[in-house]
Amino acid sequence: MVNAASRLPFNALRVLVAVGRHGSLTNAAEALHVEPSAISMQMKALADYVGAPLLEKVGRSVALTPTAQALIPAIASGLTQIEGAIQGLQRHQRDRFVLSVLPSALSLWLLPQLPQLQRVARSHGRKLVFAAATASVDLASEGCDAAIRLGHGSWPGLDAQRVADETLVPVCAPGLARAVGRVEAGTFPRGVDLLSTKSDSWLRWATHHPRPEVLHTVVIEDPVALVLAAEAGLGVALARGRLAEAALAAGRLVQVGPAIAYRYAYFWVTLLGASSDPLGLAMANALRASVGAADGAPRMPRRRPRRQ
Repeated sequence: MVNAASRLPFNALRVLVAVGRHGSLTNAAEALHVEPSAISMQMKALADYVGAPLLEKVGRSVALTPTAQALIPAIASGLTQIEGAIQGLQRHQRDRFVLSVLPSALSLWLLPQLPQLQRVARSHGRKLVFAAATASVDLASEGCDAAIRLGHGSWPGLDAQRVADETLVPVCAPGLARAVGRVEAGTFPRGVDLLSTKSDSWLRWATHHPRPEVLHTVVIEDPVALVLAAEAGLGVALARGRLAEAALAAGRLVQVGPAIAYRYAYFWVTLLGASSDPLGLAMANALRASVGAADGAPRMPRRRPRRQ
């Protein structure tokens, strides 16, 4: 007797998810590199299997029925788990571990950790490869084993484990720090340009400031360039603490006020079913350990007592 699983039209399931993701049969056909007629045939085959219509006419176009829309989350999750399990098997046959990382985190936070991460990878017989990526996470199509992303920790169809918290911290070059002095929370540095990204503006630092002020602000959208601008003495930057970490440790930057909690954290992201990879677990733990060691060190410089 043939069971239902053996008759399951897997290609049609992928097509349904693609139609839902891309919004139309035509867009799904372009994404899957097939003709629209092939998409229609697969949708018809799936409708026959389900026993209910999956497409309906809406004006002059075709849209998914409520039945089709209700199926998509479960199908997408199932396909992701299948893909994760297969990639988990393939991973043990490869000699590389590909880690997808945002360029900003890679250049200013993770590069100092590179020797330690390489040692961990070599101890598992693998080579560590960094893949620079965008904010989205698409491990399957990128061919990556894991990703490090800044966010809330919720990516559909993926497993996310927190590895590091983030902060916003006011920093500037040592020469400028002497003129700025200490910046108390809720106040603004005076007499200098204030550097920030648009999304992490100085208004986040002083949300409850009692009165508006004329602020000399410079918006630098690249978080790496923001840190470099602060190092160059161009103003006081409200920077992400992880990205300013190395410059603070080396004395190229000075923290001139207390850090405040950031709305996002860094997460170790994997496909469902791939989160138990021994090498991935070891590298995630190594990052957590390095973050804990860095957080244990005081950042604010001690103020010398005034001479009487």
